Amino acid sequence: MLDQDGYLKIIDFGLSKDRFGYTDRINAICGTRTYMAPEMFLDSGYGMAADWWALGISIYAMLMYELPFNNDDQNELVNSILYDEIELPEELSENASNLIYDVSWP
Repeated sequence: MLDQDGYLKIIDFGLSKDRFGYTDRINAICGTRTYMAPEMFLDSGYGMAADWWALGISIYAMLMYELPFNNDDQNELVNSILYDEIELPEELSENASNLIYDVSWP
C-alpha cells in the first residue's frame, strides 16, 4: 500500500499474530494459496518460516514476472508447492538467485 506521501507500506490486512515467538506454531489456514508455505498444507502447524517463504515467493514474482507455483487447479497447485522445486533461469544473477533461495528455502 502507499501512504499519503507515496511511500510503500507493508501491511497484513489483519492476518498478523500478536506475541508470536520463534518456537510458536499455528494451524490456521489463511492467505493466498500461491504464497503459502508447504508446511501450511501438512496439518502439522507452522511458524514464522512461512512468512519467509512468502517473501521468497514475492521476490521471485517481482524478478520473474510470474509465480513459481501457479495452477488453476487448486489440488495441482498444492501438489506443486509440496513437491516441485523451482528452477531459476541461468541469466538471473547469482545474487538474485541466492536471495530467493536463502530467504525461502534455508
